[in-house]
Amino acid sequence: MKLKYELESLGAQVLMTRTEDKAVSLEERLAASKTAKPDLFISIHSNSMADNIDISKVNGFSVFYRDAHAYPIAEEIHDDTIKSLNRNDKGIHKKSFYVFRGTWTPSILLESGFVPNPAEFEWLIDDDEQSILAKSLVQTILKYYTE
Repeated sequence: MKLKYELESLGAQVLMTRTEDKAVSLEERLAASKTAKPDLFISIHSNSMADNIDISKVNGFSVFYRDAHAYPIAEEIHDDTIKSLNRNDKGIHKKSFYVFRGTWTPSILLESGFVPNPAEFEWLIDDDEQSILAKSLVQTILKYYTE
């Protein structure tokens, strides 16, 4: 929600596929994106992991994209976020997530941290950290579209 408010304060129109803690299917998310035809599609997630993984060793921020035209914004968001938030770098990955399919919109998915890791969880729910992430994303989006 913080990203939405930051973008709207600059005049952007923002469509959220989810505004409350209620399940929205992948099909519904993709349909909303196709209908809206946005300039940019950003999906922000918190990651999970298998039960047999040492949770103290899994942490960090990663960015996923599908199509080549989304790579430049994926790379900028990745690099700027790693620098501004001092997050562990989990990289940039090409992936064909369902919400990316059938649209020509530059689409990225952010995995902002791992919920089962207690330190990551504390970071994810910290209001100040959420604000820093939102401001970092807005600055990168502005830079991308104005340069």
